[in-house]
Amino acid sequence: MDRFRMVRRLSSDIEEIGIYAIIPGTALLIVVAVLLRLHQLRLMRIYQDRVTGETYIAICSKNVVRKRQIPFDRSCASACYFSYEQTYLSDLLVQLLIGNMQIRKRRFFVSDDAFRGNNYRTFMLNETSTPPRL
Repeated sequence: MDRFRMVRRLSSDIEEIGIYAIIPGTALLIVVAVLLRLHQLRLMRIYQDRVTGETYIAICSKNVVRKRQIPFDRSCASACYFSYEQTYLSDLLVQLLIGNMQIRKRRFFVSDDAFRGNNYRTFMLNETSTPPRL
């Protein structure tokens, strides 16, 4: 009985608010969509083959719960650079929603500080040809 009273109270509040009830619902849907996109762009780990040093395995999210492994080599990875001194909020949002790294036609958002060293990142992204010491 208490549940029905709460539902009646919510429905009367929505009738009283009118069209303005759409604004919080729309904002909630936008926030959920952005969070799901950021989770999809998240790259959890990158493993480098110790024998050759040319092949990698990227661990990323397949859906909300499951993970997926993407094997790739240096020719399949590229960086999508944006300027570090971004002053406009729209530029930051574009980088967050599109990503800054691409592996086999899939984009990811990766922080450069997450790599062990800059030489690992530049070698993996095929910017340098000198392999880092493993």
